[in-house]
Amino acid sequence: MSAFLGRDGSSWPDDAFWDELERLERGHIRIQSQHDFLRGELKDAMRVGGVVLQQTWKRYCDVIAELNRITLAIEALRTRVDRTRI
Repeated sequence: MSAFLGRDGSSWPDDAFWDELERLERGHIRIQSQHDFLRGELKDAMRVGGVVLQQTWKRYCDVIAELNRITLAIEALRTRVDRTRI
């Protein structure tokens, strides 16, 4: 990650950083929407039970895992910036 200097002389990430952050944020918004949808589906599946509940639970868990992955990627970007600004 390269950087440019801010007005105060501090180092700031370059355009590639902001592009990556934008990509991750779009993914986060998309997967958060899926999470919200599946929460409702999970409530419905609890009434039905059986295989429907198991399948819905699996999809819900997959969405949670993807949210965690994206959050960790955003956190990694944040900590890289923090380290370059010290």
